[in-house]
Amino acid sequence: MAVKYPGVSFIIPTHNEEKTIKFCLGSISKQDYDGKVEIILIDDKSADSTCTIIKSVKHIGTLRLIKNKTNKGFAASVNRGISASRYDFVCLLEADCVLGNSGWLRNMVQSLTNDPKLATVRSSYTIPKVAWKNYNFWMKLFFIRLSKGYKVNKPVKTANGIGRATLIRKSVFRKLGLLDEKTYRTGGEDFDFSVRARMAGYSFITVPSIVYHYHGLKGNFTFRDYIYKRMQYAEIKGVLRRKFGDRMPLKRCSEIVYMLLLLGLLIPQTFLLSILLLILNSFYFTYLMLFQERSYRLLYAPFARLIGDVASALWFLKGFLTNRQRI
Repeated sequence: MAVKYPGVSFIIPTHNEEKTIKFCLGSISKQDYDGKVEIILIDDKSADSTCTIIKSVKHIGTLRLIKNKTNKGFAASVNRGISASRYDFVCLLEADCVLGNSGWLRNMVQSLTNDPKLATVRSSYTIPKVAWKNYNFWMKLFFIRLSKGYKVNKPVKTANGIGRATLIRKSVFRKLGLLDEKTYRTGGEDFDFSVRARMAGYSFITVPSIVYHYHGLKGNFTFRDYIYKRMQYAEIKGVLRRKFGDRMPLKRCSEIVYMLLLLGLLIPQTFLLSILLLILNSFYFTYLMLFQERSYRLLYAPFARLIGDVASALWFLKGFLTNRQRI
């Protein structure tokens, strides 16, 4: 008797994804999957040729392109896609990700259906070497800690239920509600959802099935973009720390350490120690960059990192006080 595979709705938010969306959709079209598939793309007011490319790409199943009239942010776009989906399994996929092989979807579905207590199954991920080589200095400095990705050899339980490519039971959204788009604009909604799901008794796993994450291939990523992304991530963490307290672990909130070190600069007894620790931290990331970059730009790294640490501390505090993620 043939196995009956459930229908899957791919939810793909897009915003200026012309460099990667063709490859993302192409990897879906290569899936060896016997169940029904639909692809829902929610474009968040792209200013490039993303929508034109989407309309020209061959695909499996049905494809729908939903256009936001204004830029609403990631969480709101995902929610719009989930609400429009027809099937009981939804796959949240970032538009700069490519599925690793033709059996990716089948393996993800089998992992989720094997355990009714699972809310989500997350894919392993890696940054392709060809993409990393094309990153400019500022992109490498920002993504240096993620350069090796996150890969597992067998299914493992994970604390965060949503990643770059995640299969989710839609029934979980019916029970818990959609992503919190009022609080989060560009990030943080994944951890928020995960905490709510864990409190409701659900669990999550990461499996070996892999996706390749290209991070947009933004060759024009500048120092300003580097600082902006640091501020963005810090604001997210500030909101999460206020909302969930110890459920947002301190080890994931390095910005608190930066704040303490900055405060230490105001106290004569701790001034020298604070300066030393801030400098050591900035040079640690310069050391990591030594394996990726051999040019005069390395001289920028410790100063850029130090400025980023200060900005991160301030925006973490902003997120904590306002309880809103907005940049």
